[in-house]
Order: sequence, then structure tokens, then C-alpha cells
Amino acid sequence: MFRLLKPGGHLILTFPYNEKQYIYNAYSLPDTTYEYPKYICQIFSQREIDIWMQENNGKIVEQEYYEVYTGELWGLGERIHPSRKVSKQDKYHLTCILIQKI
Repeated sequence: MFRLLKPGGHLILTFPYNEKQYIYNAYSLPDTTYEYPKYICQIFSQREIDIWMQENNGKIVEQEYYEVYTGELWGLGERIHPSRKVSKQDKYHLTCILIQKI
């Protein structure tokens, strides 16, 4: 996606997110309440975002956080409808980031 951007161009991404821990497949967690046996659901962490920014000459312009489940991670607990926008200090499961290619 970064290769398609010109310098100064923007990219918006949203994905399951946990600040400290990358999880390869949230749907395989023992207590998951949301299953898609044919698919995986990666939960990315700040480490992965930092690597993306370094490798692709990008910077985060804005980042939002959303609570989607009642549990600690994506797919754990009851689903919250509609999802709630929260602050970084709250519990969250999803992030939306606006990235600019420098």
C-alpha cells in the first residue's frame, strides 16, 4: 500500500489492536466468542506499527481507539454494538490510523 502512495500521500488503516502484544490469530484464542474457522484475525501491536513506519517512511498523523468487546482482547467477551470510541487510556480492541508517507 505504501508503494502506491506519493510522498505526502495518506493512508487510512483500521485493524484489531493491542498496545503491547501481537497475536497471530485471535480466533484461535481459547476463550474467543467470535469464530471464523477459515480465516485468521491478527491483532497488531505498537511494535508492528513502528516497523511499518520505519520500513515505509511513514508517520502517524492521527490515531483513534475503539472498544468492540467486553473482554480484554479482540473476540473475547460479548460484542458491543455499536462499537465505542474511547481514549488511549481506556480498554480498546480496534484502532484507526491516518498515516502520511514522508
